[in-house]
Amino acid sequence: MERKDKNRIIKRSLNKALFLFFVADAFALAQEFAPLHGPWTFLFKKDSVEAYFIYYTRADNTNDGVVIKLVNNNDYAVKYNFNAVFRSDTAEVENYAEGYLKANEIKTGSKEGLFFIPFKDGNSILEVGITRFRITRINK
Repeated sequence: MERKDKNRIIKRSLNKALFLFFVADAFALAQEFAPLHGPWTFLFKKDSVEAYFIYYTRADNTNDGVVIKLVNNNDYAVKYNFNAVFRSDTAEVENYAEGYLKANEIKTGSKEGLFFIPFKDGNSILEVGITRFRITRINK
C-alpha cells in the first residue's frame, strides 16, 4: 500500500478471491463470522460492532457497487463513523458514512447511507476497505 496512514485499513481484494489484510487476526475473524452472515463478507470489527459487505456487479445496471452491513453486538447504542475506501486498477475513492445503531441493531442499504457506487465510469471495484472506524457508546 503506497499511502501510509496512522489508521489501520483492512481491504478485501475482489480480484480472484485474493484477500489482503493489514490486521493479523482479520483472516481468522473472517472465517469465524462467515457462517453467521451467509453471502456477506467480513470486513472489520471494533468494540463489538462488525462490518460486512456484499459486492454487486452492475449495481445500477452499469457500475459496480458495494453494500455495507453494520452489526451492533452491544447491549447499548453506539454512534459510528468511518470512511469506506474503494479502489479500481486506476483510482481510489473514499466515502464518509456515519450514523447510530441501537443495542443489538443491524443496519444496511441505501436508506442507511451504506450503499456505494464509487466509480461512475464503469471501472471495476477491486478492493474494499474501511479507515478511521470510530465507535462511541451512547448512554441513554
